[in-house]
Amino acid sequence: MKRSTFRTHEGWPQLATELRLRWHEENRPCLICGERPRNEQGQLTEFSMQDPCHMIGKSWLANHGFEEAVTDERLIFCGCLNCHARHDSWFKRLPRESLPGEAWEAAKEHGFRWKLEQEFPEPVPACPNCKRDLDAGICTVCGWEIANRAKGEAA
Repeated sequence: MKRSTFRTHEGWPQLATELRLRWHEENRPCLICGERPRNEQGQLTEFSMQDPCHMIGKSWLANHGFEEAVTDERLIFCGCLNCHARHDSWFKRLPRESLPGEAWEAAKEHGFRWKLEQEFPEPVPACPNCKRDLDAGICTVCGWEIANRAKGEAA
């Protein structure tokens, strides 16, 4: 894989600043933890800095020829500084169910919907008895089958 010479994509610093200002004015919450920059009285909270977070990392986008997607607002979400770091390090990712529909559309338009699917996979169902992941819909510990869920049966 070729290394990108990309450090700052053209237009990204300006867009990041615009998003921070807009989100601060709107008092937009972090999409991961829900914290807002101002409380009900309008006072700044500890979470006073929103940070634009990429659903797919800027480096990956640039290294794979998707530089134009770096500034596509449909692929950027509002996060606080702490959640941004956790999201980027895979410690606590944005949940799949929080991804807006326009993110899926944008990824498809740019040609990397598969990457969004890879980074935000469908959750694996767990056995209600053993709490273990199901292998092809069957618990390898107690034999419970996902088909039993519709019937309301336990093992």
